[in-house]
Amino acid sequence: MNVQLTERPNWQAQWIIPKYHTPNDEIVRGLRTPGVDIFPFAVGQIGPFPPGNLLLQTGITGMWALVTGSSGATAWNNANTQIGVGTSTAAAAATQTGLLGSGAGTDYQTMDTGFPTYTTTGTAQWRSTFGTAKGNFSWDEFVLMNGNPGSGVAMNRRVSAQGTKLSTQTWVPTLQVVLS
Repeated sequence: MNVQLTERPNWQAQWIIPKYHTPNDEIVRGLRTPGVDIFPFAVGQIGPFPPGNLLLQTGITGMWALVTGSSGATAWNNANTQIGVGTSTAAAAATQTGLLGSGAGTDYQTMDTGFPTYTTTGTAQWRSTFGTAKGNFSWDEFVLMNGNPGSGVAMNRRVSAQGTKLSTQTWVPTLQVVLS
């Protein structure tokens, strides 16, 4: 008798976006100073429910390349990774390769010092800081990308209206992924 067993992985991705008033970028400096307490005026939170944070086929292929030790695979580490935000409200689809917004309607920021992090219980976090001169438009889509901004490999894409970032604000998106 032939018995087929199936295991289903559990991917839970959550975006957390603290939003700060910061006319002179003092929040950016404070976030990078240990022991300084900074409080946001709002916190956007997307997921893990309802679902909608999609692994993209390019990201899945990139992860398998890393798992199997493929030469030339690029890690989603501090040196190679950015969080991208954009203005497109088009629904996420696995065949997409990154942000769908274009030109001034997209921005990418590198990882903050000390990120990404991971635990032995299956959780990883990536965080970037968008200071007063960055990402000043409507935030409607999010990606985690490695390689060159806009042309690297996007792991995932999420569409969710989070408001319009102003030039007097600093927003700090964090992607938290739990695998089990």
